[in-house]
Amino acid sequence: MDLYEIPQFPLPKINLPSFLKKRIVWLLVLVIFLSALFGFIGGAISGSYFYLEAKQYLAKLNINLPAATTILKEEYTPQTTQEEAIINVVKNFSPAVVSIIITKDV
Repeated sequence: MDLYEIPQFPLPKINLPSFLKKRIVWLLVLVIFLSALFGFIGGAISGSYFYLEAKQYLAKLNINLPAATTILKEEYTPQTTQEEAIINVVKNFSPAVVSIIITKDV
């Protein structure tokens, strides 16, 4: 045997379960996949179309849709003095690494 020859190994044959060999199962999977795909595409197109139509109809009636607003997050307010003390320590020593380890002897 030459150094550059690779020996041939027989590949094991994969035995599929009997229900996966039937064509009706694969046809059912294909139908479900295609219906989900076309449903998504149809919903996206019709949703944008009907939104524009409704917006134009309401504009004719002098009704304006509200503009999109952004919601700002409120800053966390500590409930106890211990929480406030921990938050202040972390803020003061933010460049340092802080590890809090809680253990319990059983």
